[in-house]
Amino acid sequence: MKVSDQASQPGQGRNDPIGGTVQFPRLLRVGEVAEILRTSRKAVYSMMARGEVPGVIRVNRRVLVDGAILISWIRQRTAGSERTDRP
Repeated sequence: MKVSDQASQPGQGRNDPIGGTVQFPRLLRVGEVAEILRTSRKAVYSMMARGEVPGVIRVNRRVLVDGAILISWIRQRTAGSERTDRP
């Protein structure tokens, strides 16, 4: 299942960090977070254990991440990394 194939509400989308609109569920599973971050599930669990992933919600044994908080965090981390052409 692709993260971009689902939306929390029909017709609702969120802006992705590189522009455009991407639709995703409001609460993401670890595999979906890994897909967004382009890393492994194991790496996401390690990041969560270190407190590096925002919006983590634990329900019994299930670990979910608030998609809006995650995308906002990605935007903040990538906002300063845009390169400008140097003379």
